[in-house]
Amino acid sequence: MRTGPATLTGGDIGAALLVEASPRPGITAHTFTANSAGWPAATLFNPHHAPGGPPRPHIDSEKLLASFLGIDTRAAQWLKEQHIDPNDLGLVCLHQPSVPFVRTFCERMGIQPDAVVPTFHRTGNIGAATLPLQLAHAADQGRLHPGTQVVLFAMASGASGGVMLISWPWHTRSSSPLASFRRAPQHHLRRA
Repeated sequence: MRTGPATLTGGDIGAALLVEASPRPGITAHTFTANSAGWPAATLFNPHHAPGGPPRPHIDSEKLLASFLGIDTRAAQWLKEQHIDPNDLGLVCLHQPSVPFVRTFCERMGIQPDAVVPTFHRTGNIGAATLPLQLAHAADQGRLHPGTQVVLFAMASGASGGVMLISWPWHTRSSSPLASFRRAPQHHLRRA
């Protein structure tokens, strides 16, 4: 891991997953943690706001790696506090900066690797965007049904992490926002 810090930072994109309030099941719990002391480990200075700063990303791989230590154990402890057994989860979506990272994360968290929808092999590190992408793939594969327990793990350099538990509320093939999203580009192509 020390020789490949770029797999953890600097090569990804961001995304947002918008949700609406609903009386149906949905997001049941969430948490966020950060090791803000690690933020200087991976920096990119804006030359307009920090004249004289390094003209390229600065990555201290030792400090960056150290900033992630403990994030997984805090997430595991939080899941225990929520009375969630990782083996009872129907779907696990996580930031996938590399294939070895996914294997190591699953081992450390006690998660079965087949609970994860792999994306790295096709997209590389796309950061937070991999979470909605994994949900869309799971919907296409018929893995999401009303009541499926889903967990989203998001991580960012510095390090910070978020965990969200979802009791999946939709029939994904016909009525979920993901199904609508998947159909939208085809609809626009037919009009052109």
